[in-house]
Amino acid sequence: MFTEAIVAIAISVTIFVIDPVMTIFVIVMMLLVVFVISKLVKPILSKKGVERQTHGALTYKWLFTEYNRYKKKLRWVEKKTFFEENFAISGKKYISAEKWSTVFSNIPRLMIEMVSICSTLAFIAFYDI
Repeated sequence: MFTEAIVAIAISVTIFVIDPVMTIFVIVMMLLVVFVISKLVKPILSKKGVERQTHGALTYKWLFTEYNRYKKKLRWVEKKTFFEENFAISGKKYISAEKWSTVFSNIPRLMIEMVSICSTLAFIAFYDI
């Protein structure tokens, strides 16, 4: 949330130098975006972070603990497939959680930039009318 606030402040100061009325409009729009980010994106990001930690731990569990326990028994086909299936499932879930965590961690910054530019353009388009 700190980086989003710094970006919002920098954009606000830049716009204030250009046009103070436009600054108020853009700040109101950015406050709405920050509210949406804090109520929608942050809880999803938190949930995906917990998923990533859980599935990362399961992947490492299967990699280290189970492999060491079954390394002599890996010659048996059913044990090998059991190990491989569980490791693959944990790995896929970990990769999916990592992917979504990365996507949701970039959304706040991109939303603030998009809304500030779009609201500036909308203000310019409708203010002159």
